Amino acid sequence: MIQQLLRFAFVGVIASVVYFALAALFYSVVGLPTVGSSIAAYSIAAIVSFVGHRNLTFSSSQTAQSEIGRFMVVTVVGLLLATIVPATATGYFGLPSMVSFILVLAVVPICSYLMMRFFVFSKGQR
Repeated sequence: MIQQLLRFAFVGVIASVVYFALAALFYSVVGLPTVGSSIAAYSIAAIVSFVGHRNLTFSSSQTAQSEIGRFMVVTVVGLLLATIVPATATGYFGLPSMVSFILVLAVVPICSYLMMRFFVFSKGQR
């Protein structure tokens, strides 16, 4: 369990760096709004997450086709969180956009781990 959490954290850090770098780039350079930046970045980071968690964190023996649908559900839940958190943080609490992106990095991993362990990769874990 501890090793799995460490692998999850490793893959998560990589996906989070991708998310944050892209969110900041889309917001600061491309000029997308805060929520749009977060959604676009999260969607791209999800690909990194699936490949890493499937192969490293959970060492799944199931076919990718059997897991991708469940992973997409987890991704949509994460995407909803990555939308709601910045919208609430900036719109309701008046926090800066960059702080809202950091909050996403705290909330989404906890929810994602639980859903991946018990829903996405539960049958294929070795």
